[in-house]
Amino acid sequence: MAEITGATIDMGVSEDGSTYTAVARVKSASLKIGRETFDVAAFNDEFTRKIVGKKKAELSWSMYLDLADDGQNTLRAAMDAGSEVYIRIRYDGTNGVVFKGYAAGEDQSLDATNPAEVNVELASTQAATRIP
Repeated sequence: MAEITGATIDMGVSEDGSTYTAVARVKSASLKIGRETFDVAAFNDEFTRKIVGKKKAELSWSMYLDLADDGQNTLRAAMDAGSEVYIRIRYDGTNGVVFKGYAAGEDQSLDATNPAEVNVELASTQAATRIP
């Protein structure tokens, strides 16, 4: 079987945006970066007209629960305290995106025969920043 090539991600969490702790066992992440769009077409227009609005930065991710992982524990502590965190997603070890916001909550999926899975959504408080 051939090896699958392509970008893989690593995720880090920081309380101040300077020093990041790796978040282990991340299964997947969904990022939405860009601007909101608004339909401004009139009723009789022959095509849809849109304009762009404010920037948006949406992030959610799924990970396997690991109570011994420092990164996951940092996320849980910030969620419990209602503190903002920085989340860094890197595609290739260097390039990626940084989000800032509140870990709004976690949905846990528990199964007696499989690892516990946690889904988290970030409530962004500023536009995403591309790195390096």
